[in-house]
Amino acid sequence: VDADGIRFFGSGHIFRGNYIHDISIDDPQNIDPHIDAFQTWDDPSGEVGRDSIFENNKILLGNTATGFQLEGGTHNLIIRNNIVQAFRGILTYRNGDSPYTNPSDVFVLNNLFIGDLQYLPEENPAGMLIGDTTNAVIKNNIIMDQRGQTIETYASSADVDYNLFYNRDGSIPLGTPYIHDIWNIDPLFINPDNGDFHLQAESPAIDAGTILNNITHDMDGALRPQGIGFDIGPYENAP
Repeated sequence: VDADGIRFFGSGHIFRGNYIHDISIDDPQNIDPHIDAFQTWDDPSGEVGRDSIFENNKILLGNTATGFQLEGGTHNLIIRNNIVQAFRGILTYRNGDSPYTNPSDVFVLNNLFIGDLQYLPEENPAGMLIGDTTNAVIKNNIIMDQRGQTIETYASSADVDYNLFYNRDGSIPLGTPYIHDIWNIDPLFINPDNGDFHLQAESPAIDAGTILNNITHDMDGALRPQGIGFDIGPYENAP
């Protein structure tokens, strides 16, 4: 009943350059599956995932799939320079009967989260649902084509800003923009219909992010920043 891409436990991992795709609720082997690209949970041994990096991964999943499902006790995860197309991009929470603490120190930086405008809002799709989390940092991300909440957080402390939100059908994204967010403006990808999410030279995302100490390169390996500031999203606009 579970059909995940990668499950991780313990500490010190780097997940880089993986392509997780085409896990479907329609597969005959999957009986009403719960689909996550990456998942960790409160394992009885206490080895819930922590102190790990996720970068330069491409996730293309639909249906009711989640890109990152991070349960109680998760600590110090850096999620940067990824492309995530899923029903929910990130879900963090603490299980009600968990003996562990809330997820903590989750850094979501310079990613692209793509939803599907065909999803129904009452089904609760989302860019990110950050619940019961201590110290969440969510910056320099693009959230596109999200019919549900863009970023919904119940974190005890969250630093959210410098993100870009856009729906290609002209609908207004759900949520509240923070002071430096770019709201409902086309990021001007080169060819999003064919999966090219590099930025055009006129993109409003260029130099619109904030400088981050724990990112030095983009998804292509180009140095950040190329201009006066970080570009928003997984790619830096490089000559």
